[in-house]
Formats: sequence, C-alpha cells, structure tokens
Amino acid sequence: MKKGEISEQNLRALESIKEIIEVEEEKNVTLDQALTRVLSNYRRFVPFQVR
Repeated sequence: MKKGEISEQNLRALESIKEIIEVEEEKNVTLDQALTRVLSNYRRFVPFQVR
C-alpha cells in the first residue's frame, strides 16, 4: 500500500485492527496484511452486485 492511497481516518482504523490482530494472534502483521484480511472478510460478508 502506498502512502496517500488511504484516508487518515481509514489508516487509523486499520492500525487499530492491526494491533488487535497482533494481540490476538501474538504475531506481527503489516498494514498490507491487515488490509488484506479486512477486505477478505468484507467480501465474504457484504453482498456485492455489479450493475
């Protein structure tokens, strides 16, 4: 992920999610890995329709 491609608000939220993952799994993850997980879960649980 390149700096500037994500809003400050989303970056802070992603950093919080990253910290939770690290605490829960007791391993370090990158912001890219955290973002991949977020998007994977989003795609799984949020229906998407192409019009």
